[in-house]
Amino acid sequence: MPLRLTEIPNAIRRSTAAVVVDWNRVDRALTELGETDLDAAYGSLALEWLGMIRDEWGGDFRLYESTNFLVLSARPERFSTSLLRLGEQTYSRMTETLPSLARKDGFGKFVCIVADSLDRYYDYVDTLCGDSSLPITSGVFLKVSGYAHFLLNHGEHFDQEATFVHELTHALINHLAIPLWVEEGITQIMEEDVLGFSSFDMNREEAMRHRDFWSTHGLTDFWFGASFGRSDDGQELSYVLSQIFVRHMLSRGREEFVRFVEHAKVSDCGEAASREVYGLGLVIWAGAFLGEGEWSARVETAEDFFARAHSLLREGELERARADLARAVELEPSEPNGLNELAWLLATHPEPSIRNGAAAVRLALEGCERTRFEDEIILDTLAAAYAEAGDYARAVEFQKRAIALAPEAAVEEEKLRLALYERGEPYREEQSGA
Repeated sequence: MPLRLTEIPNAIRRSTAAVVVDWNRVDRALTELGETDLDAAYGSLALEWLGMIRDEWGGDFRLYESTNFLVLSARPERFSTSLLRLGEQTYSRMTETLPSLARKDGFGKFVCIVADSLDRYYDYVDTLCGDSSLPITSGVFLKVSGYAHFLLNHGEHFDQEATFVHELTHALINHLAIPLWVEEGITQIMEEDVLGFSSFDMNREEAMRHRDFWSTHGLTDFWFGASFGRSDDGQELSYVLSQIFVRHMLSRGREEFVRFVEHAKVSDCGEAASREVYGLGLVIWAGAFLGEGEWSARVETAEDFFARAHSLLREGELERARADLARAVELEPSEPNGLNELAWLLATHPEPSIRNGAAAVRLALEGCERTRFEDEIILDTLAAAYAEAGDYARAVEFQKRAIALAPEAAVEEEKLRLALYERGEPYREEQSGA
């Protein structure tokens, strides 16, 4: 008999907003049973999980299944089966187009949940992520629950389909740790390929709009990915510009583009890979479309240093990352998120030469003071910092305060850290390979 979620102690937390599964407990239970066919096991458990959500939400919600996908939706059957078909088509197209690059991480089938209202969508996100302040979007790829899955907003049929293809493409290449402008260019081209339409229409007026905007703002934020989160025209223009550059690269040949993606590093925005594969620096690609200008990645502001630090961390460049984080905090000392980032690194990194408990406590305390000790994430960091400094009594105190403020999906992990501190052990963050 296959293992059921209801047979695993404390693996399920129910609410009207979501059914939250502790997939770490599930993984341990499967390991103890000696399960070898993990794809089948997780597929069965995912069906059970979605069935619980369906029963909790009621109404017209139904489950749909194909070879590689599960969809929970209250939309008409025609729409829901269309999502299954688009999922299979995107998966197949990506593995054919980028066979050495596209892959599914984890076990079980892809899961997509289609919310039937805006309230349902944001309540679900808030329950899993503790953040209901996200901007209105057509959908999101949630990686926080232990079983990564797609959540689509209640909206127009076509918008939901386009979002699903876009986010699925992201999921298939997310493991690559490539520059965001490359990843976004690929996702948009795949979206148009699968859905059979093109929104790409570059005329003289649009070209001048790009020229004017990027001449004013420069391309540093674009190369490092920050411009994709802008609240002005820069966000839209970033997506279009990424597609332009990726299209130009693909026009040189698919094999060359695959080699470029395989070697592109976030820390230099793909500069070395572009020179190695095409013999061209990034400023040449930019100049071909935008004309003459200063198109290089210039690291000057706190945001620039933060962006590069994240890139360096993903690639294992620890000393350079620490230096960039320190510089960012120096440039913007009042920003609590920056203080938190550096404190977490100094408190939890497995490399002893990187850690500094006293400095981590100082930075985390300042971050907590600036947020009135009401930010669960920074309280969690402060607890880890005290543990690294050897003050386990305070580590326990602040970890309990963090847990009291934590969203449901984060509680179990934070309780594991609390248990460490109660035993007099510090927390070490696991590092994934570059």
